[in-house]
Amino acid sequence: MQLEKIMNPISHEYIRFVRSRDVATWISYHEDDQCWHTCTYVRGKRGVYCHTDVYGGDQPSVARVARHARARGRFSTRPCRMGQYFDSSMTHGAIALLCHWCACNHVDVRPLLLRMFGDEAPQTQTEFDDIAAQADWEGIVYPTYWNESLSHELCTALLEVGYVPLAAIFAKGLASAS
Repeated sequence: MQLEKIMNPISHEYIRFVRSRDVATWISYHEDDQCWHTCTYVRGKRGVYCHTDVYGGDQPSVARVARHARARGRFSTRPCRMGQYFDSSMTHGAIALLCHWCACNHVDVRPLLLRMFGDEAPQTQTEFDDIAAQADWEGIVYPTYWNESLSHELCTALLEVGYVPLAAIFAKGLASAS
């Protein structure tokens, strides 16, 4: 089991992260509402259950948030791969695929992510490794090579997970390269 206390780049709060064979969860305490906020992935057959929740009182246990994810979570087929629909729980997979595309095409992914996320964009190799590790844990298939069709599918995947500005930036780059 991987357990660490890390800085959440989105809320700038310290959170607890746990990844085991079957569960990956982020548990953070927010001072503004004095509640525990969770984002939990639980492995199931042929996919994962993803669930976010808010808990008052004491910090919820990993077993509790995993149980709630199985009961209330949205099931999402895995592995993430090009040619399938990317739902909102597949953000790690979409970003990992974008990083893979950039590496294969000798493009620095950091400026793309800076334009999308500003100061909250991942910048260090450790942050990119963490994204790839979560995508691998959830299940991901990287293309052997990237052609024009797969590049456009990646743009669609970015749109489907809700990264509309990033997809627009990526599409503009694809158009200018053509």
